[in-house]
Order: sequence, then C-alpha cells, then structure tokens
Amino acid sequence: MIRKNADFILVGFGISGAVLAYKLIKKNYKILVYDTPAKNTSSGVAAGIYNPITGKNSILTWKAEELFPDLHDFYKQVEQDLNTKILYPIDQYRPFPNIDSLNNWSTKEKADPVHQFVDSLTSKEQFSETVINPFGGIHINSSGKVDIPEFIESVKKMVIQYGDYREEELVEEKVIAREDGVEYEDYVAKKIIFCNGYSSAKGKFFNWLPFKPVKGEILEIATNNSIPVLINYGVFILPLKDKKAVVGSTYDHDNLTTEITPSARNKLTEKLKKLYKGPFEIINQKAGIRPSTDDRRPFLGQHPKHRSVYIFNGLGTKGVSIAPHFADKFIDFIENEVELEKEVSIKRYFSLYFG
Repeated sequence: MIRKNADFILVGFGISGAVLAYKLIKKNYKILVYDTPAKNTSSGVAAGIYNPITGKNSILTWKAEELFPDLHDFYKQVEQDLNTKILYPIDQYRPFPNIDSLNNWSTKEKADPVHQFVDSLTSKEQFSETVINPFGGIHINSSGKVDIPEFIESVKKMVIQYGDYREEELVEEKVIAREDGVEYEDYVAKKIIFCNGYSSAKGKFFNWLPFKPVKGEILEIATNNSIPVLINYGVFILPLKDKKAVVGSTYDHDNLTTEITPSARNKLTEKLKKLYKGPFEIINQKAGIRPSTDDRRPFLGQHPKHRSVYIFNGLGTKGVSIAPHFADKFIDFIENEVELEKEVSIKRYFSLYFG
C-alpha cells in the first residue's frame, strides 16, 4: 500500500478541533481530520456564548484577562481570512437577585480586576418590559456569541482545500503509534491529536484521564417582545432574530444520553419565569454532552508512553473562549517543547496511568 503523509491527524472537529486545525494550517502544516458530526454532541448544541463574568457571585471567569483579548483577535482573524461572519458581540446584563447582592457589588474594591469588564452598576430596574430585576444589576462588556456551526463549517472548507477531511469515525484500536509517528489505514503522520470530546474517555490512549462529562439542555423560545441584550442569572437568555431566544442551560452528570428530557424542560422553564416577563412559546429543545473534567480544567499534552500521541480536549462549557488561547500554547509545546501550565497539562494526572 502506498501511504499518504501528513504532519498531524486530528480526531474530532468540534470547537477545539476546528480552532487547532485553523492554526495548524496557518502555520503550513498538512493535516488530516477525522470527524463524525452526528457524534459532535457538545459543539453541535452549544449556544456559543463567551462571558467574562460567571457564577452566582458574578466573579471573573478563569483567566479572563488573558483569554478574552485572544478570543476577539482570533475570531476576527478567522472572519477576515475565510470571508465569513461568526463573532457577534452582545451587551450583557446580570440582575441582582436580592438587596445583599447589590450591596456586595457596591462595596467591591476598585482594584478588583472584575471591574474592567463592567460598564456600569445600577440599583434601578432595567428593561422593565422583559426582565424581572427589582434590585437592578450590572452591565457587562466583552461578552457575546460565536456562531459555532458557521465557524466549524468555514474551517472545514479550509481543511478540505489545504489538507484532508474524512467524515468517518477513527478507530483507536487500529492506530499504530511509533516513536517517530503514527500509522492509520492509508496515512502516515508525525503526530495524532485527540480533540474528540468525551469519546477520548472511551478510547485506548486517554481513558485513564478523569473526564467528568456533563449533559446540558437548552430551549429555543419565541416571545412577544424583542430581548435587547444577553440576560444572565440562573439561566441565560440569548436573543436571536425575529423575537426568538435561546435559554440555557442545565447540568446533569448522571443522565449522559443525548435525549431531551421533560425534567430539564421544566427546570429551565421555572428559572426563565423568574427572570423573564411576558408569554413565551417553546419551539425547540436540544441536548448535548460537554467534555468536562474532574477539576474543570482542560486536558492538554503528550501521552506519557506514546510520544507521537497528544490530546487537546476537556474544554468543557467554555470552549469558545478557552480554545484560541490554549491552542497557541499547545502548538508552542509541540514545536518548541515549551512546558504547558500545570493547571492544564495532563502531567498532573500521570500518576493515574498504568500502561
């Protein structure tokens, strides 16, 4: 058999795989992608929101000061290079749930880095026609949405033009890993990178890593009133065109199927009614499995035994914002052996490997 050659085989083509593919092609590497879109259960459902402030206490997202400048620069560059539109900045409003929350925010020190992402604080009700917020809230900048389907499809066309894309499942058992590269069917590559979400937990190379997958469900609703901004507390309400919106999301570590559930529908509906005024109609419901990890940090690095096998995975619920920054770090690790940060390197779990 005459084998084809590639620099990298990428397994999986969700957010992490597409970001990495784009950056590798820009560096003139030849890549081969294996992907089964039907199994892309996280990126296919994700709302694509990026948000610098998170949690019930409205704290700064992990590494927001580093991630968000890279995020904006990356997606704008993709838009320019691929002649597409994927980045949609959206103002965000986070209501205060009670007077204590308002008071706590009012006393935050000016030196707190969270303030750089806050445009203003108000104790008066905002967007009174649509939002329940008697205690006011904070207006947040640097948030928005990435059109994930358009992003993935645009990068896919790039891969087809400059590399090879195969819409089929790669069978890990058939991968032959050698010291100087890997062989798989009709290809020889220098390295293989697994970006295939929770599927890595069921493969032969990285099943020892402590994935902690979480099922998320979202609703699409139709409303009587246009929602002016991204509303975020308890649930997010992401405005779409034509008086529609996405509402999400749930977190379920037990039921790891991609089937939608009445319980998630009811839970989201109850939370929505506490935040949104007026009637709405549920017109769609979706579910997906996020490749979260035990410590909520990504899995990046080189296999402890097979030196041509790598992983870029476990980005969880924040893949849109995490992937651009850490793809650069990951490529620098491969090219120049620059050590990855301990928080994201899989070396932190090498003690779990017994291969």
